[in-house]
Amino acid sequence: MKKTLFSVLFLTILFFAGGDRAVAGSIGDPGATLEKGTWALGPEISGVSREISDRDNVRYDTESWRLLLKGSYGIRDWLEVFGRLGGATFKIRGTPFDSSLGIAAGGGLKGTFLDPPAHPLRYSLGGQFLYIQTDNQGATAKWFEYDIWLGASYKDLKNLIPYGGVVYSRVDGKLENFNPQPGLDKFKSPTAAGIFFGIDWPLSKKTNLGIEARLFSENSGTLSLMYRF
Repeated sequence: MKKTLFSVLFLTILFFAGGDRAVAGSIGDPGATLEKGTWALGPEISGVSREISDRDNVRYDTESWRLLLKGSYGIRDWLEVFGRLGGATFKIRGTPFDSSLGIAAGGGLKGTFLDPPAHPLRYSLGGQFLYIQTDNQGATAKWFEYDIWLGASYKDLKNLIPYGGVVYSRVDGKLENFNPQPGLDKFKSPTAAGIFFGIDWPLSKKTNLGIEARLFSENSGTLSLMYRF
C-alpha cells in the first residue's frame, strides 16, 4: 500500500512539474509542527501554472519556477513560524513577458489544533505569503500571493506520512512599463479555492523528503528537503 501511494503521488508531481509547468512554495505536512526551540532548514523546488485576470477581466495563464530556501522555528510544540528566500521566474502565456530569474521571499505560520492520541489523524491550520519581483526587457512584474489552509495528516504509518486539505489562495499583482497589454498593469487570480495533497517521507531522524501537489486554484508540484537541528 505504501509503495502504491508513493508511486501515485510521485507521478502526479511529475505531471504537474513537467512540460510548461512550474513549482510553488509548498504547504507541507500540515500537522508536522516543530517542537519548541527546534530549527529546520532546507531547499524547495516548485513549479506553478496559474490563471490571472487583468483589470479588463481578460484571462491569462502564467508559469513560474521557484527555488527557495525555507527556514522554520518552533515557537511552541504546536506552533511553527517559517520564512522563505530565493529566486523565481515568471511567464505570462500569450504575451512577450517571459522573465529571467528574480527575487522571491515570504513567510507564514502553522499550528496544530487537534491531535488526539488514539485517533489516526492530526489537524492543522496555517497561512503563508510569497512576494516575487522579476524583470523582462524593461518591464517589471510584482506578484503577491497568500494562502490560508485547513489540513490533516495520517500519523499511523511508520515511515510515510500522507496528508491533504483545502486551501484558500489569492494573487494580486501588477506589470510596470509593459505596453503590449496595458490591462495587465493590475491583475489578480480569478480562482481562490483549491486542494493540496502529498507525502512526507522521513529519511532519517532529522531529515525529511516532501512531495506535494496542488489543484484548482493553481496546478503545482513541489519537491522539498528539510533538516531539523
